[in-house]
Amino acid sequence: MQTMKTILGAAFLVISTALAGNADPMPAAEVKAFFAEGGFAATAGSKFTFSGNGTFAIQHSNGSEKGTYTVGADGTVTRMRDGAKKPDVFFIDLNAKGKKVIVYTSGQYKGKKFPLK
Repeated sequence: MQTMKTILGAAFLVISTALAGNADPMPAAEVKAFFAEGGFAATAGSKFTFSGNGTFAIQHSNGSEKGTYTVGADGTVTRMRDGAKKPDVFFIDLNAKGKKVIVYTSGQYKGKKFPLK
């Protein structure tokens, strides 16, 4: 059963990365270091804080979100919003110009990309 989960997880990552185009996902160690630097913001205005204790808070112009998160070995971030039934999964893509972009592969924002400042 664990092998099947591993295969499905790998297939999911390959498919989601392919859907994101020429993605250059940030490695897990770099994601953790980026989160440890403090808060960051999307060009659309949302402000993100991912704490070292596995909690996050996001402030949007029309409200806020908070909950818990984990960073997978492949750099994929799985975050569970308080009160949500399913997690949101994303990776941080480093596009050709070296700028960071959050790319959601599942959950509420599936298929959306949010460039970071």
